[in-house]
Amino acid sequence: MIAKSATLLLSLIFTTAIVGQASARCGGQNLMDTLTEQERGYIDAFVAETAYSTGRAFVARRSTQHIFFYGIIDSGFGPDLPEAVRDGMKGAESMMFRTSSIDEAIFENQLAGDPSLYADTSGESLEKDLSEEQWAILTERLDPLGWSTADIESLHPWVVADWAAFPLCELEGQMNGAQTMEMMVEDTSSTMRMPRSALEAPVDYFNAMNALSRDQQVDLLRWSLSVGGIDGVADLHRTVIALYGEGRTGAMWAIRDVIAGRNPPDNLATEDARHVSYQALIIDRHQEWLGPILFFSGMHPIFVAVGTDHLIGEDGLLRLLEKDGFSIERVMLDGEVE
Repeated sequence: MIAKSATLLLSLIFTTAIVGQASARCGGQNLMDTLTEQERGYIDAFVAETAYSTGRAFVARRSTQHIFFYGIIDSGFGPDLPEAVRDGMKGAESMMFRTSSIDEAIFENQLAGDPSLYADTSGESLEKDLSEEQWAILTERLDPLGWSTADIESLHPWVVADWAAFPLCELEGQMNGAQTMEMMVEDTSSTMRMPRSALEAPVDYFNAMNALSRDQQVDLLRWSLSVGGIDGVADLHRTVIALYGEGRTGAMWAIRDVIAGRNPPDNLATEDARHVSYQALIIDRHQEWLGPILFFSGMHPIFVAVGTDHLIGEDGLLRLLEKDGFSIERVMLDGEVE
């Protein structure tokens, strides 16, 4: 069994039909080619100021502890596993993922039995919360899924934002069995008969998002919609995939802010939605993850596969381990920049 994203877990609840033309519209352009001098300067400054903003694979060492980190993205269009990463897996005695496929199988039943995890019962209208332009962009993104206004209104705003952020080709591919990077890593570990464990339960992500106020969730959706419609999402998707292949993980983070900043929402209800979500999804989770990482690495060498967003920055896992006495060494992968 293979780990799934929150979006794909919810696809088991909602029967969605994606039109056949969806994948044809997912090519997109690389937005790095469209940057102004000011935008490029912002990205360069962000990368320069952000810890571990370049690279996808790292080794953390402290005394006898050895941890191989591999940063992944939730995509079925990522590169194959590099040989150096496979070697890192071979040198480990167990593997850690964000969630375990066994826990997710149980959670699928929990989702079906507890709609409050994803269903909005506030009685408030998302259409009324958004501007006419934002609602038009949202419905353009979700129309190929066969979603009606009632479908959109029935969900927590953060769930809608998660769905709308996926390009159509990604949704189509993953729903039809395309192998994401996490799946590739997990398949390989299964072939190696390597023990696997989870950093968190699947419900933890849902709980973290549901802990945000409705206004904060709607604001996150507004920021997501500022990227544009179907073509805007496809362009950003292609750009992120290209940056990932080059190991430019900090630029992956910064380009999202740059593109959203070209048309920032002018109807935000809160000032701190993105800060609060960062606290909940990055800072708080990392504090929880450090415990099992340190515990298992204290027994034997381990391999950890998590999203690249969890490795970079002062609050990233690498910096936290460095502050705890670990040395961090980057493992260069083919195609990466220095």
